[in-house]
Amino acid sequence: MIFGVGTDIIRIARMEEALQKREGRFAEKILGREEFAIFNSRSQPNFTKAVRYLATRFAAKEALSKAMGTGFRAPLSWHGVQVLNSENGRPIFVFGTELSAWFEQRDLHAHITLSDEHEYAVAFVVLESGAKACQK
Repeated sequence: MIFGVGTDIIRIARMEEALQKREGRFAEKILGREEFAIFNSRSQPNFTKAVRYLATRFAAKEALSKAMGTGFRAPLSWHGVQVLNSENGRPIFVFGTELSAWFEQRDLHAHITLSDEHEYAVAFVVLESGAKACQK
């Protein structure tokens, strides 16, 4: 059963402006440890790719907050969730301890899709109850 749905769209140039304004510290605020390492590895050869990566992760976390119905507050935090990729490349959420407990209490499973095109990045999240029945 669907517990919640969330979507977010962001102008990629907005992410680039935030990075320039805060001299890169913006990425550190938004991204978890593994995400930040990926961002840095993409920054070296192609800064545009890194900005797109940041934009999709920002949109994903915002979409998750909407699907949860809590807004962006505890147990959700920028570093309490990461958007990484499964072995086959599918985007997945990796939750920290507090957020993981919140999902387990409610028996929820999160599905996410990401996309970016020249000017925009978008994320769409579906939270499904009965997580044990829908595990990977």
